[in-house]
Amino acid sequence: LKGNYKLTADIDLDGAEWKPSKNYGLFDGGGFKVSNFTVKTLSDNSIGFFTENFGTVRNLILSDFTLSAETFGSITAGGTVARNYGKIAYCKTAGIINVESKSSIIIAGGIAGNTNTGEISSCYAQVNITATSFASRVYAGGIAASVSAGKISGCYTTGIINGVTGGTVSSVAYLYGIAPYAEHSFSMCDVTTKDRSMQITLAAAGAA
Repeated sequence: LKGNYKLTADIDLDGAEWKPSKNYGLFDGGGFKVSNFTVKTLSDNSIGFFTENFGTVRNLILSDFTLSAETFGSITAGGTVARNYGKIAYCKTAGIINVESKSSIIIAGGIAGNTNTGEISSCYAQVNITATSFASRVYAGGIAASVSAGKISGCYTTGIINGVTGGTVSSVAYLYGIAPYAEHSFSMCDVTTKDRSMQITLAAAGAA
């Protein structure tokens, strides 16, 4: 999407499969809700309401959704955005994220999977995430799973973060109630792990 868009009413997708796109402009949810949808299609190994955000997503509520994908490659998954390079503010998500890779890395977050150069502020996620990798690492977080030069602040999460690895030496799960780094944020997520040969490592389970 390019340009400015604003919702003016709630949208019930009645169980339809949503086809995600990239956002380059302003997408303003107006405080309205998009609900009752699934996302099953990987685009460049990404899955979310948007696959990538280079602009701004704000005031958007997503509820009663399911993101699900199974592949041999890597997966980056996020409720609002899979990969965030822009700004996400005042957004809410309430849904299920279930992703599995047979041989590669998983990155999954309730708002964004990866926000290494983006910002997330004043967002709430009520998500149940199950991230499974049979031969590599799992990163999962209530708000985001990967943060480097990005910033997360003023966020809150509830739900369940579950990481499953396949039992190889390289199969390690890093699980976060909020994200690896966050400011003025709070989590009430249950963080659980399951590993087929006791190789799992719980790196963090709360907010920073």
